[in-house]
Amino acid sequence: MSIPWYHKLFSPSVPDSAVDLQTQAAAAGPEAQNNLGILFASTSNFPQDYAKAAACFQRAAEQGHALAQNNLGLMYQNGQGTKKDFAAALRWFKAGADAGDSAAMNNLGIMYELGQGVTRDPAEAAKWFKAAAEAGEASGQKNLDRLNKGQQPVRRPTRQTSP
Repeated sequence: MSIPWYHKLFSPSVPDSAVDLQTQAAAAGPEAQNNLGILFASTSNFPQDYAKAAACFQRAAEQGHALAQNNLGLMYQNGQGTKKDFAAALRWFKAGADAGDSAAMNNLGIMYELGQGVTRDPAEAAKWFKAAAEAGEASGQKNLDRLNKGQQPVRRPTRQTSP
């Protein structure tokens, strides 16, 4: 019996290549692809590789995985594993937000607040921060409070690290 792909991530005795893990994660579905992307993007004992993380997030995001859409937006926003592309970041954050991901809602608010890829629009930023807060995102409420007080923007994008 073979070892499931996700057990191989944490087992030094199973020397699969990253390509093998990506193939196995792709076969397992978008949740597995997103989780592998998180591992590639992390600073854990797993080998960090932003390009592979972005590729994993891309595959999952294209299948409608909201968390992966948020994570791919972050990759584009920060230029990690991709070229910095605010229009692409905005598109993926919007897809994640529309699918109900609270971190994507918060990150969309940040883009409107800072004018990244869009015209700076504090009212639109407030709308997304409020939606994020109502969906349970603590950063959304903090950003909404800060925005309402007229304080300077603090760019703290939200990456969820687990489903």
